Amino acid sequence: KDHNIQVRQIAVKMGYKLSEYGLFDGKDRRIAGSDEESVYGKLGMDYIEPEMREGRGEIELAQKHKLPKLVRLEDIKGDLHTHTNYSGDSSNDIDDLIREAIRLGRKYIGLTDHTKSEYVARGMNDKQFESYFKVVDKAAERYEGKIVILKSAEIDILKDGSLDLSRKTLDEMDYRLCAVHTNRNMSREEMTKRITTALDSGYVDILAHPTGRLINERGPIDIDIDKVFEAAKRNGVIMEINSFPSRLDLNDENIMKAREYGLKFSLGTDAHRLSHLEFMKFGVGMARRGWLESKDVINTSSPGEIRKILKR
Repeated sequence: KDHNIQVRQIAVKMGYKLSEYGLFDGKDRRIAGSDEESVYGKLGMDYIEPEMREGRGEIELAQKHKLPKLVRLEDIKGDLHTHTNYSGDSSNDIDDLIREAIRLGRKYIGLTDHTKSEYVARGMNDKQFESYFKVVDKAAERYEGKIVILKSAEIDILKDGSLDLSRKTLDEMDYRLCAVHTNRNMSREEMTKRITTALDSGYVDILAHPTGRLINERGPIDIDIDKVFEAAKRNGVIMEINSFPSRLDLNDENIMKAREYGLKFSLGTDAHRLSHLEFMKFGVGMARRGWLESKDVINTSSPGEIRKILKR
């Protein structure tokens, strides 16, 4: 609404009238409107992508020809948050998951099963991950040349800010995807300290679904998001945009705020079924709503580049 009002005001100042039928001059002749590009062009603006039309300054950028070139689904080369049936939290057989990722054109995939504190998800302990990583290594050999398989886990950030696995196990991973799942009702100060302590540990590469919201089910955890972003910046931690439809977390406003801190972002489908790998489009949609370009999203990197980015 705000965007449309501002665009119509510009039209009026130029002596035009803008409606859903097109752009008209003073003699009621339609001078633009066969497509949206022609309307913006006639009003002296670059075309503004639909996801940006919120009245957040995009019109001024369009007038100055300085709009960001938003990331696209076809720019995405890999998925950094998926689950297998090895721990029982998913119906995805490892081979089936990998083959589906290859079919979708992914160049790499991160396997991120849950750790032991996530009882509901049948999370694994250090010994189980040791066995699991051997299975993953064999899968990597089988699919060499077709896709790069990255070893990781969705690691619980415990109540005191420590992580749910030993350092030995964490060191064996290609990257560490960490998240809050339990004790969600801590105070704002306690929860913020919990997360920033984890980020300051040097063992968090990606903070998964940072606010923990579930759309129409529960609200976000109570945190000082600025302090979390500050901790992420000083430790080079990447913010996840979780593509699962009930999460979409970070949301657009927090993406824009994190972007002001100079943070990078990762996209993950959080797939628990093969069909969930197609959820990447929703994560891309959120990234676009947050004005992100390809350079802001690490999943646009090649397999060789992604290893360098994640292995700090």
